[in-house]
Amino acid sequence: MIDYIIVFLYFLILVGILLLLYELIKYIRDGRKVQEISKEKITEKVEIVEVKPPEKVEIVEVKPPEKIEITEDKATAKFEVYKDKAGEYRFRLKAPNGEIITVSEGYKTKQGCMNGIKSVKKNVLNPKIIEL
Repeated sequence: MIDYIIVFLYFLILVGILLLLYELIKYIRDGRKVQEISKEKITEKVEIVEVKPPEKVEIVEVKPPEKIEITEDKATAKFEVYKDKAGEYRFRLKAPNGEIITVSEGYKTKQGCMNGIKSVKKNVLNPKIIEL
């Protein structure tokens, strides 16, 4: 009697494996059909367009102003230092109208944030303008 039960259990396992294989083959076959249909739809909509370079290219030289002079009394923008949700220090530069011009990266220390502000102040006095 126990032998029949063991044989029956092996039979059930074998049937389960066969069902899984059937479902896997069906899934793979259906997936390929979807891919083939997608490729057909994509190739139907592809239009080849010839792109011609412009006939005339004009090179314009952009010169930065000779010198920008900023003094503490004339500066109307302001830097705000704050701690973000992650606990890092950041600064933002605000225009006189309150609009945020830029926001810095996160700094681990307040001194690092202050050094970032000093760097911006130093490097903004005579910036290079690069046209991309």
